[in-house]
Amino acid sequence: MTSGSGTTIWFAPQGFQASFVTVQYRVDGGQSQNYFLSYDSADRRWELPVQVSAGAVVTYFFNYQPSTQTSQITTPSYTWNAV
Repeated sequence: MTSGSGTTIWFAPQGFQASFVTVQYRVDGGQSQNYFLSYDSADRRWELPVQVSAGAVVTYFFNYQPSTQTSQITTPSYTWNAV
């Protein structure tokens, strides 16, 4: 994740291309949010802009499908503290 005038959740495949990427995240343990990410060809990554208050704790994981496979892969869960 990165921060600035907002926050961007992003996923950058390493060594493969993805057909799609979704993210499931929670802010401060709240309701689960699930979204498809958009591909940013300039940065070569999948992204979702989100609004998160300073001090919030975001937990998230990704589901993605490599373009050469028919099954989805789920990443481990990550935690990010908003600045």
